[in-house]
Amino acid sequence: MIRFIKFSAISVFILVLTLPVFSQINVKPAIIEETLERGKLSGSFEIRNVTDKEVRLRAMPGHFELDRQGSIQTVPISVESLANWLKLNPREFTLSPLATRQVRYALITPDSLKDGSYWCSIQFQALPSAEDSARARETFVPIAGVLVPLLADKGDISYDWEIDSESITQEPTPEGVAVHVPLRNLCRGRIPYTGTYELRDTNGEIVNFGTVSRVSVFPNSIRYISIMLPTDLPSGDYDFTLTIESEATDKTLNGQIRIQIP
Repeated sequence: MIRFIKFSAISVFILVLTLPVFSQINVKPAIIEETLERGKLSGSFEIRNVTDKEVRLRAMPGHFELDRQGSIQTVPISVESLANWLKLNPREFTLSPLATRQVRYALITPDSLKDGSYWCSIQFQALPSAEDSARARETFVPIAGVLVPLLADKGDISYDWEIDSESITQEPTPEGVAVHVPLRNLCRGRIPYTGTYELRDTNGEIVNFGTVSRVSVFPNSIRYISIMLPTDLPSGDYDFTLTIESEATDKTLNGQIRIQIP
């Protein structure tokens, strides 16, 4: 089995944790990336109570989608979601202060599942004390913002994607000019990518440049890459170029637009 597990927090997948309960637990890895070998996979993740109080939790499979800006949207479990076949052990547990434990996961997908990329999420519910947790089991209410994506590829995937330069736009904002580049996935596979961009003046001199962090565009979807340009650029015309690459395909994408700074 080929397995890639990313232990760093990746911004596209990790929501902002804003309520007090969120600071009670820490989950590693922040995102799980797997390859389905013969429709099966298994592994574990670590969950830690970072407080000095006992924490009681339930783990459950869920599903999510990414909107065009890359934000997570929790949605009902779809027919092809890995949540349909994800098993977690244990599903309920208590963590003593500062304690850590492993939660195991396993997947056995049906033979009829087509080659492609699939995903689901692992969500958590804070349970009341052991005395009245039975009543809480009637309804699963996930902790908003605590979610571990599980991503898996199956079989041979033919990758294809594109940038339509005619659809690149610029938008004036209070923080400056933003450039929005639509990246279209044309296949059944999830495509992770990184990128670089540069801004040149009319003399061809580079006046600004930067990188695009590693994120993904999901199968048969569009994701917008948004770049905020500096606010101190002199008024005038500039040429913006974005280059996107992926380890999944040899096809490098380039998008260009003439930018006007007021």
